[in-house]
Amino acid sequence: MDEAIFQKILHLTEEMERLLTTTESYEELGPVLARRKEAIGSLEDDPSFNKPEAVFWLKKIKTAEERCTVLAEARKEKVRKELLAMQNGKRAVHAYSRQV
Repeated sequence: MDEAIFQKILHLTEEMERLLTTTESYEELGPVLARRKEAIGSLEDDPSFNKPEAVFWLKKIKTAEERCTVLAEARKEKVRKELLAMQNGKRAVHAYSRQV
């Protein structure tokens, strides 16, 4: 079984996790997502994907993906709260400006 493709996907998933925890920049995350998507696409054509030995790697990748999902959802909630605070601030300024 060619483990290199599984290792590459796992590495890219862990890189996504690192970026989600260490940077606020989405620009760095985009290329990693694109390379991961490409690697997953090549896995579909790989005969080792259907072998029982792949289960070990798929479980590791799934665990890393779940951690990334939790981090991404937390970041999404943070951005949602920031946008809501900005919107509420604009409303307050608009309401105050009418009273003056």
